[in-house]
Amino acid sequence: MSNNNNVMAIYQEIMEELSSKPMEIAAAAHQLSDAKAAVQNITQQLDDMEASWVSAQGGYKAIGANEKERDMRLVTLRNSPEFQPAMERLRYANAVADDARLLVARLERQYEAVCHKARLTTGVMSYLGNLALPVGNAIIQAASAQLFDFPGSNTNGDVYPTGNDDSVSILDAEAIGL
Repeated sequence: MSNNNNVMAIYQEIMEELSSKPMEIAAAAHQLSDAKAAVQNITQQLDDMEASWVSAQGGYKAIGANEKERDMRLVTLRNSPEFQPAMERLRYANAVADDARLLVARLERQYEAVCHKARLTTGVMSYLGNLALPVGNAIIQAASAQLFDFPGSNTNGDVYPTGNDDSVSILDAEAIGL
């Protein structure tokens, strides 16, 4: 948000965020689907390599007498030097997929926050509109300066306003249901 306390300017900034955030979410979701496809592709390659190795050894019965022995042998195989490049690719692809998943979640939370700001701003605009004063009026400017006192924007450096100045912050507006 800008330091401009004009209600309309704040509203326009929120609307710009609302219009751009869905495109950011879509791009991040596309990255996530690409990352998931890469993980699936590498996992399939590892499974194919493992199946080839097992068949070269003579089948599952040849690599161990029971399931526990076979699983231990397959784990040893996946840690062997011939599997290391593919395992490193899988670890990297999983890290990329995790990062993409976090990005999508973060962008979705940001979108929800912007929607919440839009609802609060609409409530403030409705309230100010009910006062029947022109938007450029000095009273409106002063009211919006107090109503849009976002956490961290006050001059004394407190993260949350103390409430001693009788202003209504966004957190206060949310608490009273605006």
